[in-house]
Amino acid sequence: MASTSLCSFCDVTIVNKQQIIENEYARVLLPLKPVTNTHILITPKRHVTYITELSSEEFISIQGLLKTMLDTFHDLFNAQGYHIMNNNDPLADQRIPHVHFHVFYRSENDISPFDILSKKAPRQELTNEDWYDLIKRIRASAQTNSKSQNRLQGTYFV
Repeated sequence: MASTSLCSFCDVTIVNKQQIIENEYARVLLPLKPVTNTHILITPKRHVTYITELSSEEFISIQGLLKTMLDTFHDLFNAQGYHIMNNNDPLADQRIPHVHFHVFYRSENDISPFDILSKKAPRQELTNEDWYDLIKRIRASAQTNSKSQNRLQGTYFV
């Protein structure tokens, strides 16, 4: 387990700003510079560097948040599918030594996040105002979906 002193996923100030939803073992964050409007990060609360260090409870919690967020992005953007990406180790481009999953929800006729990342398509930068508007909309929808689904026990909202 690595030091948490410089970890942005353990920094309370960052987490409080970017967190959409959480449960006992994991949380969902909206990146400050999302690749698309449906780009989120799912990370365990416990500071661990590698995916192999996750407990069964953390995996189950992450899966529950993934399902809630799929319903949320379906409601907001008509998302039907998703990509999950995990860079595990610096050799695999893991830049933050805290395991996290990049999730990109997909809708018909949207621009692939991989086209944006590879610069085949332009990246739309959000203004601060647009970012705050987006996170408010996502938080409200996630809260509604979680309450109506009753599939996540112990889910908390900011």
